[in-house]
Amino acid sequence: MVAKAELAEQYQRFPAGLMVYLSSCLIDAIDDWATGSGGLPPDLYERFLGWSDESAPTA
Repeated sequence: MVAKAELAEQYQRFPAGLMVYLSSCLIDAIDDWATGSGGLPPDLYERFLGWSDESAPTA
């Protein structure tokens, strides 16, 4: 939870940049799981991108 708060704070002025960064992390995670023998976890979106919508500032 600390890492999420720190990322949200670092990208507070540029939330689109946070989404780009998290999307690239999601792609890396998918690539990592693809090379393994297990299936993709069903909650990947929530792990990488779903929480970031909650941290976006409201107008």
